[in-house]
Amino acid sequence: MEHVNPLDHMGDKLRRYVTRFDRILFVCVFGMAILVHLYMFTHKFINHDDVGGLYSSCGFGLSSGRWLLHFAATLTGSFSSSWVNGVAGSLYMAAAAVLITRLFRVRRYVPALLMGLCLVSFPVLASTYAYMFSSSPYLFALMLAALGALLIRQETIPAMLAGSVAIALSMGCYQAYFALAATLLVVVLGLDLLEDCFGGNWKAFLLTGIKYVLFLGLGMVLYLVILKVRLWMTGVELVSYQGISSMGQITLGQLLQRIVAAYKGFAKFCLDHQGTVNQNGIFLTGFPVLVFLSGCLSLGCAAVAAVTGKLFRRPVMMAFLLLLMAIFPLATCLVYVMTEPLFVHHVMIYPLVIPLILPAIALDRLTLPAGGRVRRQAALLTAAALLAVLIATAYQFVMVTNRAYFYMEITYENVYAFYTKLETKVELHEGFTPDAPVAFIGTASMDSYVPNANMTGIMTGNQALNIYSLGHYLMYFHGTRYNFVSPEKEAEIMATGEFQQMPVYPAAGSIQTINGVITVRLS
Repeated sequence: MEHVNPLDHMGDKLRRYVTRFDRILFVCVFGMAILVHLYMFTHKFINHDDVGGLYSSCGFGLSSGRWLLHFAATLTGSFSSSWVNGVAGSLYMAAAAVLITRLFRVRRYVPALLMGLCLVSFPVLASTYAYMFSSSPYLFALMLAALGALLIRQETIPAMLAGSVAIALSMGCYQAYFALAATLLVVVLGLDLLEDCFGGNWKAFLLTGIKYVLFLGLGMVLYLVILKVRLWMTGVELVSYQGISSMGQITLGQLLQRIVAAYKGFAKFCLDHQGTVNQNGIFLTGFPVLVFLSGCLSLGCAAVAAVTGKLFRRPVMMAFLLLLMAIFPLATCLVYVMTEPLFVHHVMIYPLVIPLILPAIALDRLTLPAGGRVRRQAALLTAAALLAVLIATAYQFVMVTNRAYFYMEITYENVYAFYTKLETKVELHEGFTPDAPVAFIGTASMDSYVPNANMTGIMTGNQALNIYSLGHYLMYFHGTRYNFVSPEKEAEIMATGEFQQMPVYPAAGSIQTINGVITVRLS
C-alpha cells in the first residue's frame, strides 16, 4: 500500500473543491484589498466607538443581538489593531469575492478580477474599517452570508441546511448581511431564468424560489432561537438602540412603510454624489451617470439573453423575470425592512454593491456571434462599454475610500494638536494637580478645513473633537487622565454667575476654577 503524507492528502482534497481559478482569484483579490485599504491599515485614526473599544472584546454584542460577535472578535485578538484587523478583514473579503464569483458562475479572469476589486473597494468598507475594533468580525459575517447563499444554491438538503446555519452565524455577528444573501440568491434566480436552466418549467422555478426563501427564513429563525436561548442563559436584555429590542415586532402598516423606505433608499443611493444636486452624497460627481450606464448595460444584456433564449415566448417565465427585477432593489435594501429606516447607515448597506458588479457577469457571458459583421462589432462595443463601466466604478470606489482615509488623518492631526494645547493650558492653571476635578463644558470647536465625507464613522472636523469617548481618547492617545466631574456637577457649575461671564476657549479667562473645579468653557 502506497504511503501518502497527510498534508498531501489534505491538499488533494482541497484541490477537489477549490479550483486553480479560485486560488488565483483569492490571492489577487486579497492583494487588491490590502493595497486599497493600506492607508487605513498602517494608521490609527479617530472614531468615537473605536476609541472606546480600543482594547475591547466586543462585549456589547449579545445586548445588540450579536451573540457570535465576541467569539469572532477573539479570532483577531479582541483589540483594535489596524493591521491585524485589516489583514483578517481582507482575507474574509477575498474569500467572499471567490464565493460570490462562483455563485454567479463567472469563470474569466478579467471580469472576475474587476468584480473582486469592486467588492473590496466599495466605500461601505471604509465606514466598516472606521470601526476598526469590530471590522474583522463584521467582515467575517459578510463572508458567512456569501457562503450561506452558495450552500443554499446547491439545492441538496444537507447543503441547504448548512447554508441556513451559515446565515444564522452571519446574523449572530452582524444582522445586516442577511440582505446580502437574499440579494445574491435573487440574482442567481434571474441568471437561471435567462440561461434557461429550468427548461421552461415554471413549476420547477417556483419550487426553487420557494426553497431559497424557506432556507433563508430558516437561517433567520435559527438566529432568533439561539439569541433567545443566550439571553435566557445570561440574563442580558436587548438594548433599545436602533430598534434592536423590538426585532420581529412589526405591524402590517409599519412593514409597508419600511418596504417603501427600502425602494427610496435604493433610489437615493443611485442618485448619490457630492455635486450640486445632493451635497450630502459620498461619491464623486457623475456617479449617478455611472449607475445609469451600469444599469442600462446590464438590462440590455439581459434583454438580449431573453430574446436569444426565446424567453418572451414563455409568458409565465417572463413574468417571473420581471418580478425578480422588481424585487431586486428591495433585496439590496432589505435592511430598511429589518430595522427602523431612520437607523440605517452606511455600514449596513453593503448589498448595494451588487447592482454595480452586474456588468462583470454580462462581460463574462458575452460571446461573439458566429456571423454578421455588424453583430460582431456590436458585441465588441458592448464588451468595451462593460469593461469601461467596471473600471470607472472601481476607480470611483478606490478614490472615495482613500479620500475618506485622508480626511480622517488630517482630522486626527487637528484634534491631537487642539487637545495638546488645551492640556498644556489646563495643567499650567493655578491649583492644578493630577487629582484636581476638571470639567470641559460645552461643544469644542476648531478651525478645521477638512471637508465632511458624509460617511458613517468617518469623523471630520468638530465631529471628532467632541466624541463621547473623549476621556478614553485623552488616556489612550495623550497619556492624560483627568478627574472629570459628573454631569450633575457640570450643571451646577453652569448655573453660576462666574461661568455665565466666562469667554469661550481659547480666549483669555476661558479656564477658571469654579466651586473647586478647573472649568474650561468650550462653547
